[in-house]
Amino acid sequence: GGSNEFKCVKLWLDPEDIDALEKAVCGAGLPHGEGFFWGKSTLEDKLLDLDFIRKARAAMKAGKAVYYYCWY
Repeated sequence: GGSNEFKCVKLWLDPEDIDALEKAVCGAGLPHGEGFFWGKSTLEDKLLDLDFIRKARAAMKAGKAVYYYCWY
């Protein structure tokens, strides 16, 4: 929501975060983004997000930690 709180800090994700991400990606939970900074939302973006979700769940099941990191 416009906060700088997560810039250059690891945000550790848990299974509930991944579930919420999947719900947003598959439903109407994410706003359509288009423009200079956003680019344009495509089906390929959605498929990449779903692939990340699959990999994140597999990593968590294997006992690995998953995090989000925003550098800008």
